[in-house]
Amino acid sequence: CSLLNGSRRADDVRKLVAGKSIPTPAGETSVTISLGVTSTGHGRYCTPAEFLQEADKSLYAAKKNGRNRVEVFAPEAKSSGAGQS
Repeated sequence: CSLLNGSRRADDVRKLVAGKSIPTPAGETSVTISLGVTSTGHGRYCTPAEFLQEADKSLYAAKKNGRNRVEVFAPEAKSSGAGQS
């Protein structure tokens, strides 16, 4: 899917996870997730290893920028390793 659709779907998943409580023997708790999103296509090609590296960089950017969020890989930020929300 496109980068826009991928980031929207990732945010939907993030909201679903954050919106659920988890019963434990010690009581209810909740969790959050951070996600990194990238996409190929539109004349842009990368190897599977590069594709996973882009998603990984975006994931770590999400954790660094506050967690419980989605970060989208920006190809122009490839050299800096930064994601973009």
